[in-house]
Amino acid sequence: MGSALHRLNPNPLLSMDLRLVPDPDLADSLDRCDREAERLRALLGAYHTFVGHDLANQLLSLQEFARLVEAVDLSRLDEESKMLMGRIGFLSETMRSQARRLTEIGNLLREPPWGPSLSLAEAVEEVIAVVRCRMDAGQVAFYFGEASVVLPVERVLLHRVLVELLTNAVQAIGVGRPGRIDLSGEWSPEGGMIRVRDSGVGIVPDRLGTLLRTPKVGGLLLVRQASALWGGRLHVESDTNRGTTVTVTMSAPTGGRE
Repeated sequence: MGSALHRLNPNPLLSMDLRLVPDPDLADSLDRCDREAERLRALLGAYHTFVGHDLANQLLSLQEFARLVEAVDLSRLDEESKMLMGRIGFLSETMRSQARRLTEIGNLLREPPWGPSLSLAEAVEEVIAVVRCRMDAGQVAFYFGEASVVLPVERVLLHRVLVELLTNAVQAIGVGRPGRIDLSGEWSPEGGMIRVRDSGVGIVPDRLGTLLRTPKVGGLLLVRQASALWGGRLHVESDTNRGTTVTVTMSAPTGGRE
């Protein structure tokens, strides 16, 4: 039944007057879906460090609601009701996908951020292979010069941060299009950094400000939280049609590794 929902028109009917809905129960379901979606947006805005128990329970309730929506028998609805169910199905699937992603990020960020020293060059090489496999990035040239840089960070967290950074860079260039991505890093007794620069379309100033204030689930959300765990910050510089540079800074752990 879930696949049938995805074939329906997912366009949000924000201007529809619910008094025209022939089934009051369906109108109640739509209202509930909108409330759940708004609650999820509020939860995402409040997500700063990692997923706590209360947030995890909230996300589980959203996933249960999505499963209830999929159980609706569309054959018993008229065309107008089917369109509304298409909207509900689209929103519920979005909520379920974001719930999974948030839970995954929360679990990852609960792990200690520091670890045995890792070769950044080796980690970059592994991640480039992953990104090339997942995306059509055959025409993108990757450059990394600092082969001797080592970082005392947790391996899985570093790997995921690099995957998000390179995935975003490839998307900025355009999947299947030629471009260039430069990677660099450094580490000293005071701390270090990872920098990724792409030759993509860049980000307009208004959108860049919004992106930094409310990053999407995954992507910069994960990178920003990881940089905070490393005692650093996330910096993004971008010019329209001149590419984007993302820098993740780190502070050396004090009192031993955490």
